[in-house]
Amino acid sequence: MELPDVQRQKDIREIPIHRVGISDVLLPLKIARRDEDTPLDVVASINCFVNLQQQERGTHMSRLVIGLQNMSGGFIHRDSMLAALANIKNSLAADDAFMVAKFHYFLKKQTPKSQLTGTQGYECSFIGRVSEGHNDFIIQAVVPVITVCPCSKEISEYGAHNQRAEIRVRVRVGAKAPVLWIEDLIPSIEMCGSSQVYPILKRLDEKYITECSYDNAKFVEDVLRDTVIKMREFPQVESFALRVKSFESIHPHDATAYYWDPSWNIGY
Repeated sequence: MELPDVQRQKDIREIPIHRVGISDVLLPLKIARRDEDTPLDVVASINCFVNLQQQERGTHMSRLVIGLQNMSGGFIHRDSMLAALANIKNSLAADDAFMVAKFHYFLKKQTPKSQLTGTQGYECSFIGRVSEGHNDFIIQAVVPVITVCPCSKEISEYGAHNQRAEIRVRVRVGAKAPVLWIEDLIPSIEMCGSSQVYPILKRLDEKYITECSYDNAKFVEDVLRDTVIKMREFPQVESFALRVKSFESIHPHDATAYYWDPSWNIGY
């Protein structure tokens, strides 16, 4: 018995759909590490979409699921993500396929004074797009830092307000560039705040961070500009986009700044 293919019915409203698909699909994946023989096992939350022509009523969601399930348990990197997207694009006869795989990447980190080592997680994503004649692969990392307000420091007789902030960087990696390791990217970004965030703090560490942050007071604009300079040091990076967000401690709002390269053409 042949079942009707309702998705392939013709649509007469003449409205194309830029992206349609599935979101929040959880899959076990492996990520290679720079200094380890064994990969890091992660659980990734994946969003995957294709475009839809105006004459088509719907896409075949199950083909997207099958395409993602074929990735389950394997390595995810530039080549594997773009290959999966190319297969999904072809299976749905689409012009464009897009995927975001979000996961937490864990790094060992030592406290500045007590020399204790802990594990800190960072929200990262691999973002891929395959369209007619063009492929994109983007690495995203969200890195927590501390900021101290230079204005508060200047106008106060003692003290200055400080807060947690996050630097979100998206970098487009060149097709023939060497591997850009997350282990190299994140520590460079961490240097751009007033101070770093650590998974463990003893009193000696807390004293050091408090004083270091105070001596290195930065506006959100300062953090953004220092991060731009750091990103320009990576030869693998073809272009990049940044967002710095400070979770203000004495204001009822947050402070946010953006930057993207002139060649960055896929939005933030």
